[in-house]
Amino acid sequence: TKKNPNEEGVVVCGSVGEISNDIKLGETNGFDMMAMTLKSGKVFNTNIELSSSFLQQKNTVWGYLALNDEGQLRQRMAWALYQTIPIGFPDTNALANTEPWLQYYDIFVRHAFGSYFDILKAVSFTDVMAKWLTYYNNMSLQYNIDNCDLEIRTLEQCQETHPDENYAREIMQLFSVGLFQLNIDGTKKLDESGSPIHSYDTTDIMNMARAWTGFTRQRRFRGNAESTKWGPHLDAMSLNRDFRDIYPKADILGGYIGDKKPLCADLPVRDHLKKGATYRLNGRKVAAELQEGDYWRHED
Repeated sequence: TKKNPNEEGVVVCGSVGEISNDIKLGETNGFDMMAMTLKSGKVFNTNIELSSSFLQQKNTVWGYLALNDEGQLRQRMAWALYQTIPIGFPDTNALANTEPWLQYYDIFVRHAFGSYFDILKAVSFTDVMAKWLTYYNNMSLQYNIDNCDLEIRTLEQCQETHPDENYAREIMQLFSVGLFQLNIDGTKKLDESGSPIHSYDTTDIMNMARAWTGFTRQRRFRGNAESTKWGPHLDAMSLNRDFRDIYPKADILGGYIGDKKPLCADLPVRDHLKKGATYRLNGRKVAAELQEGDYWRHED
């Protein structure tokens, strides 16, 4: 894009499902279930009391929607799905933030009656999951070898620095196929000796770990977020091509991940864009404003 004569410009996108503020509702500075209970005597009083504590905000928002939302079946499905793919706090700095955790839970609300594949894809691209199960900034073996600092490590040590396997193991064991292959009635499949057949082995975990390399945050700061520091935590992660393992990755069925899928080079131009999408070009400031003028207009 052309630069604004006064400052640079950048496209700023909102979070999934984000709605604009309604100034008629007034302004609050943090709210939590405990404060409302003590001060008003009613847990879900509509007159939100001010509180200096932010730790209970996520509980309050979740509790209010769980009890009052018109789509009760959707809320119950979301709660059940979250029990399958829960997360914890990756670090203490995240405790006082509300938006990243609510947005994570909204994945299950949004896909409550949809595809489990879509849920797995969405949670896998969240910053909080990547930090929780340690594949954030996961680096390929090739990158570790090419960038080996021989002043502090030997080449042999770098050659043994494989990608983190935590998420690769958990997504198979806990979030999808499980430890053992199953029959249609849920019983375990057995081999000729009568022993259960494992769904995957250590080699499969190492191969899958290579698929979870390169995941990192988007731009450091953006507007429309609870705090500028945590703004990127709300956006789906991007891939750092330097960290990414570029080689074919075997799946657990004897083939390769991506088999029968078209190559990016074979897809039509701009195939990734949704039909009918519109774009607004905003400034790079945290409080971004719509940029207008001839310098933003391009034929392409």
